[in-house]
Amino acid sequence: MLIDLNCWKRQKIEERILKFITMKRGWIQQGDQGALNAVLSYDVYCFNPRFNSVTIFYDFTYHGLYVYRKLVGKYYTEAEIKEATEYPVIIHFTISFLSRRPWVKDCHHRYCELWRSYKAKSPWRDESLREDTRPAWKLRRIRIFKKLPRGLARHIAGFLQAYGRPIKNMW
Repeated sequence: MLIDLNCWKRQKIEERILKFITMKRGWIQQGDQGALNAVLSYDVYCFNPRFNSVTIFYDFTYHGLYVYRKLVGKYYTEAEIKEATEYPVIIHFTISFLSRRPWVKDCHHRYCELWRSYKAKSPWRDESLREDTRPAWKLRRIRIFKKLPRGLARHIAGFLQAYGRPIKNMW
């Protein structure tokens, strides 16, 4: 995320974000990202996805991504997503119910070993990888998902993502 700080101050973005958080009583899907998206949704520039190659690009095919995310309208092209996964500039290890992040044991992300090679050169080289601390019910749900036919599983997960998650976050 790149921010024009002068513009940020001129448009009183901080005040607008705090007002949004107050209006939602602190219950915001995706935390700070959700608040930023709500306030700045019409004032952003989307970089080529090579500069934000997110985990979901690796978890789903292009068609699967559309089904899962219920995407409509303009989105990255299939060629852009392919380029973002094959030649990423910035790899964003985002949370995904299908994948672990490289600093968590049993990660199978395409670029996990690359991340770990850089960790080995860092001041954190001796830090142990973390355990997957998601609740047991979530891990069971993922195991079930992986046993279902891929198309059916994708539709169920997409439905839960599009409709279940917002309802859950209303409470």
